[in-house]
Amino acid sequence: AFGFGSIYAGFYLTMAKVEHVEEEKTRREKELAMLKKNSASEEDIIDKKAEIENLRQKMNDLINETTQTLL
Repeated sequence: AFGFGSIYAGFYLTMAKVEHVEEEKTRREKELAMLKKNSASEEDIIDKKAEIENLRQKMNDLINETTQTLL
């Protein structure tokens, strides 16, 4: 019973981390849209896209790590 409890707790903790990263990614995507709307420099747009891609990769890494741990 304790083993299952710890697995569920670990799973939900990881999902909370993923959700937090998802919220950050969404916020950065909105910032990117505002940069494009305000005709920001190409360098700023590229930097924001890189931030978004890094967050996307972090989310995937968290999910993969959790999947491997649970299996």
